[in-house]
Amino acid sequence: MSNFGLAPFSPSPFGGPGLITILGVLPAAANEVIVVFDKRPRADDPGAFDSATNPKNWTVTPIDPTIPSTDVPGLSYVPKGKIVPTRTQLVASASQDEDDPTQIHIFLDSRLENLVEYEVEALPSVIGEDCEVLVGPTVFQFFGLRPGPARRSRFVQEDRFRDWDNDFFPRDRPGATWRLEDSGDIALQDADKSLRKRLLRRILSNPAAFAHLPDYGTNTRIKSLIKTGQVQALANAAQQQAAQEPDVLQAATTARVVNESAGGAVVALEIFVQRRDARDSRFLFEFPLSGT
Repeated sequence: MSNFGLAPFSPSPFGGPGLITILGVLPAAANEVIVVFDKRPRADDPGAFDSATNPKNWTVTPIDPTIPSTDVPGLSYVPKGKIVPTRTQLVASASQDEDDPTQIHIFLDSRLENLVEYEVEALPSVIGEDCEVLVGPTVFQFFGLRPGPARRSRFVQEDRFRDWDNDFFPRDRPGATWRLEDSGDIALQDADKSLRKRLLRRILSNPAAFAHLPDYGTNTRIKSLIKTGQVQALANAAQQQAAQEPDVLQAATTARVVNESAGGAVVALEIFVQRRDARDSRFLFEFPLSGT
């Protein structure tokens, strides 16, 4: 079966015994045009002067719709809906369709411009497989293909682990931890913000702070004296806590001590998370400590 069905065009009134004619032209891709004959054209030698697969037997020309003014010299205009071409394409190669030998594929050296009108012409030297003479129209117009809509997922991915928007340290609403929507309802945080809040709660909670969660929490010791070995211990504990969250597939952590210019030190804890919805996230937490 051919690219456009068994008979994409109606029979030509110019055909007959010993004659071959072009039925029509169809753009097939960004740089491909298909010419449909009523009979098999000669296509056995791309270098033959009378072969339909010889690129020299075809020309593709963009049509400039610009109309010069008859009253004002140098003034011209473009009709509404018409596109002015910016480049000219050359025929790079031609081949016969594998399924329908009456179709010839013409490939250009560059992309056709969207919605620009083109003119494809076959030279009279093209003949049929049985030496039929080319008759009828040899020039046909077509438009460059318009790109289709952007591909979109068939499924809408929604965050499964959302939470109320109650930040620990809100900056835009002093004295309140809840962010309210215009309707008066409590706003919701997306998966990233919710996970960040849950990780911070785990890091700041002391071990066994919740009786029903014996493996919950770390021993961070905010504003306490920090030792070198405790930095790595904090990173290990944070990694174990992050891995326990239901939406986390894998977690990795790094921790380092950052000395401040005003004295004291800050432990910068980075948590890298691969979530179960195939998305990656990075969270940075900084905890003030007394020194090293």
